[in-house]
Amino acid sequence: MLFGAWLISASIARAAEWSDLFNNRQLIEGTTGQLPGNNSTATAEADEPEHGGRRARHSLWVSWIAPTNGLATLRIVGANFDSVLAVYRVKKGAPNTLHELERVTDNDDDRGDSSSFVQFGTRAGERYEIAVDGYRGATGDLTLRWDFESTAGFLPVIVQTDSDRAVRAGDTVTLSIALGDADIDDDDIDLHWYLNDQELDDEDESTLVIPNFQAANAGQYRVRIDMDDIRFFTEAVEVQITSEGDTSTLARNKPEDAVESPLIGSGTQPGLLSTRSTRRLGLHAPPGAGVARGYNGSQIFNTAYAGRDPLEPQHCGVAGGSSYWFAYQPPAAGVVEIDSNGSSFDTLLAVYTYTPPLNGYQDLIQVTCDDNSGANGSASRVQFTCERDRMYLIVLDGAQGSRGLAHLNYRLTATPPAPIAPSFTTHPASVTAFNQSPVSWTAIASGTAPLAFQWFKNGEPLPGATSDTLAFAAVNPADAGTYTVTVTNLAGSATSQPAALTVLVPPAFTTQPASQTVLNQVSVTLFAAASGTAPLSFQWFKDAQPIPGATA
Repeated sequence: MLFGAWLISASIARAAEWSDLFNNRQLIEGTTGQLPGNNSTATAEADEPEHGGRRARHSLWVSWIAPTNGLATLRIVGANFDSVLAVYRVKKGAPNTLHELERVTDNDDDRGDSSSFVQFGTRAGERYEIAVDGYRGATGDLTLRWDFESTAGFLPVIVQTDSDRAVRAGDTVTLSIALGDADIDDDDIDLHWYLNDQELDDEDESTLVIPNFQAANAGQYRVRIDMDDIRFFTEAVEVQITSEGDTSTLARNKPEDAVESPLIGSGTQPGLLSTRSTRRLGLHAPPGAGVARGYNGSQIFNTAYAGRDPLEPQHCGVAGGSSYWFAYQPPAAGVVEIDSNGSSFDTLLAVYTYTPPLNGYQDLIQVTCDDNSGANGSASRVQFTCERDRMYLIVLDGAQGSRGLAHLNYRLTATPPAPIAPSFTTHPASVTAFNQSPVSWTAIASGTAPLAFQWFKNGEPLPGATSDTLAFAAVNPADAGTYTVTVTNLAGSATSQPAALTVLVPPAFTTQPASQTVLNQVSVTLFAAASGTAPLSFQWFKDAQPIPGATA
């Protein structure tokens, strides 16, 4: 009987199709089935709700009617893109329009998997509106699978859960859920709190109180609801630790989500006035308002359910697979040092920036990255020069997909030392060299890096001579002249003392004295000419003996 029911359901599912428009949606029925589709040509309607808190872009719609009371499980399988799944119902007594939808549940990533998964209690005959979209406009093939388990009575409806948050170490944290079915006796429901899928001992009330919250408490909390033979979980709530005290500052599994929960630096530092930039709200705090934020601190979180998007770059060229992203907007220009010291696993650390808006990984500009330069050989450390109010995305990944408790520590030196103008500590010296011999000069300069060099001959720049060394493999007379070098940085420039290059060419006869036969008492003149570096001196010889005074 069950096998036959599955065949009927599957047959109906194949006949139905996804719809781009809400008003054109078709109906799927039955206790189990699959519905394939593709959202590449799908659009979004002007009054469409935000699926999973994100603006609709390429959404598809279908409806499903619960055959009885029970538990529905929906999942996206076989998708070649990052999907978002949302379930709604029309408010009782309201017209069947987008405006009158109320959220039942939604999901983006299922516990670190880029697929989507939801569970919810149903009422017999109630119609549920199902929307599938791509995360940040992603598109591709997808398949919706639904499964249903009937129950004799109503399952509780979860009407309220907590939001993700960050707390200070030592805070008392209270988490709670609210169930909205007055017809269900509380004695028929058992609750069990979980942290990172580990059941917490003796925590079986609708409220969980965690005194003195510490790093070991960081992670995702959810409640397992047991009723009769049915078990299902609430949506997870993530709790992290921040030293800054801003509850909305969170590391996230994706860069776009991190930008929605950034650390925005604010406050004042000695010798520096800065304000918090709340651009999303269009507000600016008055100068000096609030406490200093974003200079020195830590974010602690658990990457137990971290994943990797298919389009995500490979950070530092090392295989990862479990990344968390942290958006940081410094309150001042300076030098930022970031490390993962204290993390419980082998980390990779990379820093990116971008020119808004951020539409995907293709917009990321790498600033720096590191693997294992931290304190213990598995932690990582980076340092870079930052611009005030520019958004930086810091990604902490696990080498080979490792996961665990992550510590992201940052330190901002808000007033870096003023650059020092260059000066020469060693000048090039004059050189006299023989023709075709090698010659080189090295000028040594001090000052704030980077230093740029340019060599000159007789006041004219030498093309390509832009290092601190000028070398000749074999000089010739054309190379002779006066040389200087200029060194430049952001603070100024300096020119070396001049150095002369003299090239000596050995003498060589260009005209030899010619033999002559003459009569006795006849005057004779012998002539010789030579080339070479002046001055040239001559000495005549007779029978190998020098002739006194014959020096011209």
